[in-house]
Amino acid sequence: MDTVRLRQKQSVSPAWRRSPYLPPDFNGPADVPFDPPPANFTEAPIFALFEAAAVRDPSACALVSGLAQISYGALRRHALALAQRIDALAPPDAPVAILLEHSADAVVGLLACLAARRIALVLNAGHPLERNAAILRDAAAAAVVVAAGGPCPAGSPAAVPIAPITADPPEPCATWQPPAPAPPDAPAIVLYTSGSAGRPKGIVLSQFGMLYRVQRNIAGAHLNRADRMLPLSALSSVNGCSYILAILLAGGTLVQPSLTSPRNLRAVIQSERITALIGLPRLLDMLVTSDAHEPLTSLRMVRPTGEGMRQSELAALRAALPRHCHINITYGMTEASVTHWWVPHGFTGSDSLLPVGYPCDGTIS
Repeated sequence: MDTVRLRQKQSVSPAWRRSPYLPPDFNGPADVPFDPPPANFTEAPIFALFEAAAVRDPSACALVSGLAQISYGALRRHALALAQRIDALAPPDAPVAILLEHSADAVVGLLACLAARRIALVLNAGHPLERNAAILRDAAAAAVVVAAGGPCPAGSPAAVPIAPITADPPEPCATWQPPAPAPPDAPAIVLYTSGSAGRPKGIVLSQFGMLYRVQRNIAGAHLNRADRMLPLSALSSVNGCSYILAILLAGGTLVQPSLTSPRNLRAVIQSERITALIGLPRLLDMLVTSDAHEPLTSLRMVRPTGEGMRQSELAALRAALPRHCHINITYGMTEASVTHWWVPHGFTGSDSLLPVGYPCDGTIS
């Protein structure tokens, strides 16, 4: 009987599991010029790819934080100066936590950990101190990057105060040499889940795993040096982290203002000439519920993340966007993206949840 069952299993064709390859920009902004990531993109160290963008155009604006504009050259110097301090304090390949309320400083912390070859444990400073303290213990963090004088959970490891990114970037010591880059499959970033299904768990993302997402984000959205991205997803989420890295490695501008109201979001998009907007559908609802009518002509792509959407919600969002703007929907989890979909213009359907789209290449075999 067991032999018969084995033969029956072997006779079933696995063809249903094979998904056709569709380019990541299918139905999307395929007409927008950009520099495709090179073939060896996922094999390179993340920080080396950032440095390549910084060396290519050091005076280009990498980050807008409030009224400050930080060039690629200055952002690189901030990251290297902090990397040197991390290297002197934390053991090699150890987790180093980033616990910073200011999102621009958190970007420096992430780049510094990658430059120093430490595993970046990205925490959400808006979460309760008790939760972050539990994560620090669970991850066995060797150090934590914090704002000078900022709150730190009880029992935290050695603190590494960070200089405000708006200050003049310090020069790293001329004699300091960054550690040799980690191999592609080495742990690079740890993000903790929300814990909605139980205790929060840490998801370890390798250099290759994160760059796979970044590569697909760049190639799918055709991110380029002219783009200005506003992420409403935190750096401590996989969507926020992967898109923030994507815009920086593509040579574009990351915009991180403080948002206080629906009207403020529309005003920021207009004044900062935002081309790409990323965030949870409930945050994007600020565009729909706002009574303001600033034209949002600069927007060319919007990506709702992390939650399902209904046709009625899609239609309301579409009505708040310029006609040329593309909408991208992705389903997945912190461990892996599973499906993606550039919603065709004019798509209509029932008021059930929108389709999940197409399998991401390399995720479903």
